[in-house]
Amino acid sequence: MFICSKCGQEFDDSLRATNNRQCKPCKNKSGVAWRQRNPERVRQFNRDYHAAHGSEVRVQQAEYRAQLENKEAARQRTRAWYRANKKRAAEVSALYAERRRPKAAVRHKKRMREDPVYAEKHRLNSRVQRARRRAAAGTTLSDYFAAEIKAIYAACPPGMEVDHIHPLQGKNLSGLHVPWNLQYLPRLENRIKNNKLKED
Repeated sequence: MFICSKCGQEFDDSLRATNNRQCKPCKNKSGVAWRQRNPERVRQFNRDYHAAHGSEVRVQQAEYRAQLENKEAARQRTRAWYRANKKRAAEVSALYAERRRPKAAVRHKKRMREDPVYAEKHRLNSRVQRARRRAAAGTTLSDYFAAEIKAIYAACPPGMEVDHIHPLQGKNLSGLHVPWNLQYLPRLENRIKNNKLKED
């Protein structure tokens, strides 16, 4: 048993702070107060520690975030920090942008090779972005893809018709006259589909 020098209460030895005459709760409060008074010293200590033990820290962080109960808590803390430190967040983002770009490019190339769904979405998104840039200059999407659309109609097999997957004037939604919204359907099936989605 020992008596805490801070609060004066008697505690079991298991609650004694390491190498200290204070109890753990009082020692924790003292530590929090010191860190609030010395933020720059805390930052410098963290920088030095990360420089010396960066790989260990990353492993510990990955293990912590891998646990479902910690994942959302960590996400909420990160969001709260960004909201409270927008200027600092922008500085950090700019500082590490050049470092992140090559790694992101490697991840992108690898995923393009290994994930067909991701690759198709990326190619489609790239085409849409290029079309939007043209549209900003006064060219419509249909005009931009006119040659491609014409080729789709020209290649239509006998007995088939070119159909809009998402109808141009549907009941609940309207699609666009663009290549990725076109498909071939038998004449009768196209008439039955009319201005609905095929799933409907």
